[in-house]
Amino acid sequence: MRVLPVVLLVLLVAAGLGLQQHLTRQIDLEGPHVLAAASDGGFYLATGTRLYRLDERERVEARYEAAQLGVGRFDSLLAGTQGRLWVYDSEARRVLACDLPVPCTPFDAGQTAFSANAILAERPAGQGLLLSDNRHHRLQALDAQGQVQSHPLQTGWRFPNQISAWQGDWLLADTDRRQLVKLVADAQGRPARRELFLQAEGRPYRFVVRPDGIWTVEAGLSLNDGQLYRYRDGRREAVPTGASDVGALIEVGGKLVLASRQDWRVRVSDDAGGHWREQADAALAQAFAAQRARNATLTRWSRVLPVGMGVMALGLLGWAWHRERRAGRPVLAEPLAWSAGTAALPLAEGARLQPRPQARRVLRWAVVAYGLLPVPIFAWIAWQVLPHAADPQGQRLLYLVGALALLWPVGLSLAWRWGLARRWASLAIAQDERLLLLTWWDGQTRAAPYELVWLGRRTLGIDGVRVPLCLWPGVPLWERALLVEALQHHGQAGRVFDSEMALWRGLWQARHGPALRWLGLQAMVWGGLLAFLVSRAWS
Repeated sequence: MRVLPVVLLVLLVAAGLGLQQHLTRQIDLEGPHVLAAASDGGFYLATGTRLYRLDERERVEARYEAAQLGVGRFDSLLAGTQGRLWVYDSEARRVLACDLPVPCTPFDAGQTAFSANAILAERPAGQGLLLSDNRHHRLQALDAQGQVQSHPLQTGWRFPNQISAWQGDWLLADTDRRQLVKLVADAQGRPARRELFLQAEGRPYRFVVRPDGIWTVEAGLSLNDGQLYRYRDGRREAVPTGASDVGALIEVGGKLVLASRQDWRVRVSDDAGGHWREQADAALAQAFAAQRARNATLTRWSRVLPVGMGVMALGLLGWAWHRERRAGRPVLAEPLAWSAGTAALPLAEGARLQPRPQARRVLRWAVVAYGLLPVPIFAWIAWQVLPHAADPQGQRLLYLVGALALLWPVGLSLAWRWGLARRWASLAIAQDERLLLLTWWDGQTRAAPYELVWLGRRTLGIDGVRVPLCLWPGVPLWERALLVEALQHHGQAGRVFDSEMALWRGLWQARHGPALRWLGLQAMVWGGLLAFLVSRAWS
């Protein structure tokens, strides 16, 4: 009974944290984060599942839903030279060609081996596209039929992001190397040689090159909290924009336009970044303001839910503790004096049944394996984070991994001393004339009449306390046959079940309170897991 509220406490807090993650993901996935400049002075704007076409005066000319165009989610846009709009669909992980308002058609010849994050650029003279495959650290060249072509600069990148045509060649943001790289094209219009264009101080992933400087959007490890900077005369200067998380940046008609996913803003500068204003379409600005209010509500809920569920769980824990004290369970403060006996003999009156030595050895090795399992996990995390050690966020992650690696042996020791492992290995079962007795690792003994004892294939129930009879199938902790004999000797053969399903069916029919609470807890766990998976599938 004491374990159930604690488990419920952990589950409620975990559910709150899961809901927090879900709400945060809902905020991050939607919002304006994709821009593409059109040749007529207008531009395209995408908010995840919605596409806007704005004219040179920043008025909305058309609006398209992703499902209407046959797109799952907009991750990248490219306004082609022939009036065609190229789209990278992050859900289907493929390139689409769009002749609006006609639905888009697949371009990449059915090849969907790209990552969820990719940026598009156009090759000259209708020769196809370039695609920076962020998660796979590669640069793909697609010909006019959408077939992947090999080229000398296909690999060797560290999280490549924006790629843009520039003076007959291309510029690429090699984010984790903190560089903008110039890619010189060969006769077939494929990248053949790289040259350093800019060594940035931060991690650039969006950029615009203008006569007044090189404008970059730089952010942390997860590309959140993007900030705008300008490089000129060998210096880097921060540019205040009034947006908390810049995710996209373009130049169109001499203006700079940026989009912020987090706070649903599209801001425009007409004077080289000296002043930023909201885009001119009033209806769109009003819709985005409503989304900001919704996000603020979701953010508040994401902060309150874990705390609220934690408080609720603590209340349940206190209620259960108070109820247990009032119930006055037959718990003996002092251990009983056991008479002589071994586990190899029948469970006679006063004899003690201890865990099998083989099971105890297996349990110790299982704890050792449990302790060694995180070693390669910590090593892999450290290896992934090590290239980002220069970033404050990367340093914090390295410190966290180091602290976990150092604290793990301490946690392992506590798990052995105070956890279920030691409890299971230190339990002892005996009987007297009327009661079955269960001695815990701390010396306290529970006594229950045989009318409250239930025996399944792998579980022993004593007055609501569940005792595992085996670590896993084939490794028993106790000799079950001796317990069967003891129950039969005391006229309780009907409380012996040959399967766990039959045991739970019998407990359900008897309206056994502890069993019903345990079943309810399992239903909560599996229901919560199912709800989490469904929410991730729909988000």
